[in-house]
Amino acid sequence: MQTFLAVAQQTSTTLAKYTQGAAPSVNPRADVEAYVHTKQLTPATVPALQQLTDLIGRQVSESGSMANVPQGIVDNVCNNMYVASEAIRLMGKAKQPAFSEEDAKVINNFKAQTDHATKFIPTWVKVAVAIALGLGTMVGWKRIVVTVGEKIGKQI
Repeated sequence: MQTFLAVAQQTSTTLAKYTQGAAPSVNPRADVEAYVHTKQLTPATVPALQQLTDLIGRQVSESGSMANVPQGIVDNVCNNMYVASEAIRLMGKAKQPAFSEEDAKVINNFKAQTDHATKFIPTWVKVAVAIALGLGTMVGWKRIVVTVGEKIGKQI
């Protein structure tokens, strides 16, 4: 928890170097979503990403941990994390803005922290899917063999 908050603060400070004195965004998430959608960096994108990073850190710190975030705002916090992570990925891919190597490490560390908090598959889901696929194949194997065999046979 403390690590995440420190990384969020460090990322916000790092992004502040690249805002070029732009005014704060009225709706930071909407500005970052617009960047993710269009992949066009505007003067409002980096300041909005900085504000979104601050907001994520504030929302998590008020709860004490990700597990204690109130149920009413969990979706909002997770969506903020998804949007920020995707924006950072796109910025790194496009190399815009041109982050220094050290700054890129700080920003990518924040991306890794948010991905760890949001992009996971619980073990029970993996087991349930494996069992469902196994049982489905065990019961319907003949239909699968006939369908695949006929398609392959007709193509040759």
